[in-house]
Amino acid sequence: MTYTDKYIDITNLIDVENRESDLNMTFYRFPTEVFPKHHKLRFITLDNNLWIASNYGLVNHDLATDKWKLIDSTRGLPNDGVSQLYTYTDKLAVFVAKRNDFKNTLSHRTRTAYLFNRNTYKFKSTNKELYNFHKSIKGTRLYTSNSDIVNRTVNDVMYFKKRYWVTSNTFTARTSNATKGGVAKLKGFSRRGEKFYENDGLASSSCFNLANTDDRYVWVTHSDKKLGLSRYDTLTEIWSVYKESKNGVLLGGSDIIGHDQFLVIGQNNLIVIYNTETEEAVELKQELGFPGRDFGELGKDDKFIWISNHTWYGFKKYTKERKEKYKGQSGLTRIRINSLSAFFE
Repeated sequence: MTYTDKYIDITNLIDVENRESDLNMTFYRFPTEVFPKHHKLRFITLDNNLWIASNYGLVNHDLATDKWKLIDSTRGLPNDGVSQLYTYTDKLAVFVAKRNDFKNTLSHRTRTAYLFNRNTYKFKSTNKELYNFHKSIKGTRLYTSNSDIVNRTVNDVMYFKKRYWVTSNTFTARTSNATKGGVAKLKGFSRRGEKFYENDGLASSSCFNLANTDDRYVWVTHSDKKLGLSRYDTLTEIWSVYKESKNGVLLGGSDIIGHDQFLVIGQNNLIVIYNTETEEAVELKQELGFPGRDFGELGKDDKFIWISNHTWYGFKKYTKERKEKYKGQSGLTRIRINSLSAFFE
């Protein structure tokens, strides 16, 4: 590692395996010195840079220089770890939380938001910009009282075809009956519009993530891979359900990313790439060499699809065994967007 006043260069700690020649993918395996707890990795892309939340600080990957940097509490981070990341205008908003060394996890009760200046490497928390950031987050919150969302559990929001698409899952309150989930299609200014439920053609009332393809279709995940995907045609305004591809691959999942006619779908232990034109799909399994046993979030920039890989140890009685078996397994997988078609050749 190389130490500077602003960051720690951890490039030599990242194990990079370029498999673009045979698998169309690049694997990045992370060291336990930076990512000690194998949880779902949180990351965002901003201005040709990848930013990742870590128990030990804020991790940056500069895609232009291929450098990896760690900004921790010895280099200006107000506390030990980063729990979540957001973008605000052209700035990076970082939620900082104290790390508990005994449990090797982050305390969310003490987390505070800071705006990170990417030029000066300074964190600010008491200025007008931060106030406006909190105000913008509050202003974009959707409630059943100020909009036509299905219920209070907002899972994903996507702006497409001059409408906001909002998903909600079935919500069960302690003091009331279950409230069915669904999809809302809202006008931006009024936040009013249509609501869609299972009896309107959705595969399930529990709706999670959104994607769009071919500048026409809206796709919705329902978490369970057996439930498949729901698709809304913005021209015919009809919902359809796609449970499996023509070649028998189950299409349901949790996270989803769309590009042209392709969908990248995250399931618990594999990734599915679905060609919506040919209706064929390919499965990318952990045995190919992914950095972790499980798949987490999906991300996208101008050139790449990013997949976070982690290892969930499971219930407490399995923790010791799985920690030993999957020790050090977490990281990212990168797929070039222009190579998605190559998976079907």
